[in-house]
Amino acid sequence: MIEFMTGLPGPLLHLALAALLIAESGLAIGVFLPAATTVLTVGALARFDVVPVVTIAATVALSSAVGSQVGYLRGRAHQGVLWRATTRRLGSTRTSALLNGLERRAALTLAVCQCLGVLRTVAPRLAAQAGVSRLRHAVITAAAATVWACTLITLGWTAGDAYQRTEMAVSMAGLPALCVAGLLLIVTLAVRNRLRTKRNRAGREEIERDRTVKL
Repeated sequence: MIEFMTGLPGPLLHLALAALLIAESGLAIGVFLPAATTVLTVGALARFDVVPVVTIAATVALSSAVGSQVGYLRGRAHQGVLWRATTRRLGSTRTSALLNGLERRAALTLAVCQCLGVLRTVAPRLAAQAGVSRLRHAVITAAAATVWACTLITLGWTAGDAYQRTEMAVSMAGLPALCVAGLLLIVTLAVRNRLRTKRNRAGREEIERDRTVKL
């Protein structure tokens, strides 16, 4: 990848990077796009003065934030393939619990999702369905995208010749992190369902006792 990107003129490289990052956060195809590894690559290029580090970092942050807004608006306008896949996998009850939790903890959830590849694509749509306001979503994702961009650009910059090892580590870290997040979500929902069942059972038992006393 680094050889290909080195051959691109500076303005074209910025435009291609912006298009990739907007598509990654804004379109369903984004789950298959290598955004994090591409940002690491341009960080390494900035170290060798192929591109200015300030402009490339600004491009990454702005494009990722804009892409997130595109995803949010698409999620508000219609329930696309990602939303249908999510609800089909989780079920209506778990999906409702997920959306309620996202609405209550939007800042933390969206900031964490910005750092994980697949969730960067899914989270804006979930935020729209959860009722998170557009302004709130924009502020959170803009801040998170800036931190994410600066972190990966810095990693690519400092890695230098060893950037390929860093690229592999970052790309591989996304899947375990996603699995852990999914496991935590499943455990949380299971515990909530169990507690709700216990409360319902206790309520029914209390009603039965009241009926027995009246009789």
